[in-house]
Amino acid sequence: MLMYKDIAREWDRLNALSPEEARALDDTIEDGVAAAIDQFNYQLEEKLFEEAPELNKLPKEESNKIVRAIGNSLFSGYLIFISYQNLKKIKRKPKKGIRYNPTLMDEYNNTMVPRTPNERSEAFNNLLDEEPAAEMLIDKVASIEMNILRKAMPSIETLSFYTGDLIRITLTRAVFIGFGIAFAENSLK
Repeated sequence: MLMYKDIAREWDRLNALSPEEARALDDTIEDGVAAAIDQFNYQLEEKLFEEAPELNKLPKEESNKIVRAIGNSLFSGYLIFISYQNLKKIKRKPKKGIRYNPTLMDEYNNTMVPRTPNERSEAFNNLLDEEPAAEMLIDKVASIEMNILRKAMPSIETLSFYTGDLIRITLTRAVFIGFGIAFAENSLK
């Protein structure tokens, strides 16, 4: 079992990679991952702005900060899984050409939201059960992303509690989805 501080330290390290290290990491990220992150970013944004009409009244530059926070949260969740892999000494495989639709999305859905439990969904749930540090980091990273958004968008404090809480929940969901995308990508490889 990994310790929280170890996985958090690795996540921090991944967020500060040198350009060479970032290129090496990029060589392991499937094109479908970027498409999945974009698609989930759009879906989460749409749902958030629909459930919190107050956000539709924000200036475009302010609403764009929220959209960027969602995207950053998705990628942060992805990096949490990579942190887990690195600490477990699981070598990341180079790109195989996995596309978002339907390959990666089918794998994600069969793992994260299957109609009936299956081997992949059980493996994912076992990972979270066996590595509570990963789940704790998902929550912590969502808080970090919310704090970053608060600094970038001080006007967030003028929004209703309901809207602020929806933003927080959306960022948490985004981190979790990003983690799931990385798990699905790894399963396909």
